[in-house]
Amino acid sequence: MGKPRRKHSIAPANFQAARRVAVMCMRVAGRNDPPSYIDHVAEHIMTNLAPTFMHDLVRGNWRRSQWAAMKLTLPFFAPP
Repeated sequence: MGKPRRKHSIAPANFQAARRVAVMCMRVAGRNDPPSYIDHVAEHIMTNLAPTFMHDLVRGNWRRSQWAAMKLTLPFFAPP
């Protein structure tokens, strides 16, 4: 038998990609929010973004997937 394989989790990569989009949107909006708020927005992106778009974000395809993720962050960073 072969060597047993390690379980691979994609969740950290998903969170990192979603957090990258959240930070980018925060900077575009000109806001300076605490890291806990950025993590909250990243979790929102992870739970509401379609799996195919999330997969594209993790793999580095920043076209349509980035647009969809930024659209999800609009209510968080829009001025009141």
